[in-house]
Amino acid sequence: MRIKPAGSGGNRGSPVNEKPVPFKLYVDTEEYSVDRNYSFGPFFPPSDFTVTKKRNLKKDDNVCEGETVTDNGSKNRVIFVSGILSGQWELHAFEQICDLNKPLEVNTMGAAWEGEVRVEEGEYHGPVGKDTRDLHRDANHWKYTLQLVSTGRDEYDNFTKDGILEEADSS
Repeated sequence: MRIKPAGSGGNRGSPVNEKPVPFKLYVDTEEYSVDRNYSFGPFFPPSDFTVTKKRNLKKDDNVCEGETVTDNGSKNRVIFVSGILSGQWELHAFEQICDLNKPLEVNTMGAAWEGEVRVEEGEYHGPVGKDTRDLHRDANHWKYTLQLVSTGRDEYDNFTKDGILEEADSS
């Protein structure tokens, strides 16, 4: 599923929602022990919010019927988010979320897929612009991309205590 916020360009043939998708990542502090409340919610809605879901299919040639396809289950959803960071505060929050070794919750206020994820990859570059309305604060703009992977807790309304991913063994 691809949801295109207003003014974000082409839709590559996918469903389109003309309203901006609100977006926030945060740690569920009641479930995971962290020393403070980590969250990332940029001021500007993402310019791209894409959710992909792949299945593990085995295809075998079949003499009479063409091809036999066996479904070996599915992979977890991958969520790609890109947009603009406004100022050092958002840049710092982005870096902290990328460095955090805890599951995060995706909140889109019901506009798109929501659930528990891990950050697989994060990248930013810039500055790509500056907000000149307030010259007294750092208002550089940076482009960012995030690739998130569902932990499996919210796949098919399936809930398990630890999800599919677990903490790495530190021993």
